[in-house]
Amino acid sequence: MMVVRAPNRPLLAIDGDSFAHRAYHGLPKTIRRKGDRGAGAIVGFANFLLRMVESEQPRAIMVGWDTLGAPTYRHELLPGYQSGRKFDDELVEQLAEVHERYGVAPDQVPDFIALRGDPSDKVPGARGVGPKGAASLLRTYRTLEAVLAAGRFPEQAADLRKYCRIATMDRSAPLPALPDQQASWDKAAALAKEWDLNRLSDRLGKLSSRSNRDT
Repeated sequence: MMVVRAPNRPLLAIDGDSFAHRAYHGLPKTIRRKGDRGAGAIVGFANFLLRMVESEQPRAIMVGWDTLGAPTYRHELLPGYQSGRKFDDELVEQLAEVHERYGVAPDQVPDFIALRGDPSDKVPGARGVGPKGAASLLRTYRTLEAVLAAGRFPEQAADLRKYCRIATMDRSAPLPALPDQQASWDKAAALAKEWDLNRLSDRLGKLSSRSNRDT
């Protein structure tokens, strides 16, 4: 977790696994750190976070990660959830990408996933409905519940509601207190330098200097 002092600004929640995969596959494998170990995912993920800090000025950023082996409520609802998923699977579409491609708003994404399905997570979706069909239904009816109320997919209604719940963030999940804090740019810069990631270290060092001037 990284917390930035910025009152009355947004709290950003990030799917850590998704963006780590995106960073890993989006940067050359020739990017290495100390000991000739891979560093593309580290550099890409760090650059993503820095862009978010600079563009959004959030009061805090929470990064969530999948557990390894521990079942969640999603697995209890759908035992095959994420079964057979590999770390190098094609990346799941991100929310800005969904809106750009299909015209679906961010708050419609769980309904969109329920109707379209999610092959990477083994969520079946509505029979015979692909991405464009799911988006068209939501542009017409706005929500999955409205789609079902209109008499669509009566035999699949219970399953589609279950898929929507699986695609929805668990609002009851415990969160730690999130007081505003000053980001530790100097410590991050030192760690990057220790790993021989000098360009990243320089970028973090500049943020540390800027932060010291502003305080």
